[in-house]
Amino acid sequence: MKKATLLLLVSLALPAFAQNQKHPTTLKGILLDQLHSTHDQAQWFVPAKVAVAGLTAEQANWTPGKGQHSVGQLAYHLWYWDN
Repeated sequence: MKKATLLLLVSLALPAFAQNQKHPTTLKGILLDQLHSTHDQAQWFVPAKVAVAGLTAEQANWTPGKGQHSVGQLAYHLWYWDN
């Protein structure tokens, strides 16, 4: 019963917590927020520049098979479209 009560209290508090978060309200704000969350802030996944930090040329040229993209090609693709 204590677990159910605790779960109920937490579930009731979550919407109030979410309303207090600052969310961008303009398209520019949304795009900047997404750029930061994918490039230089660790939110849902590792930022791109952290993921490739320390990557050697040999590692960047590795491919899983013929006709497959290398890590370096994928990183360049991400960099190209970010810029």
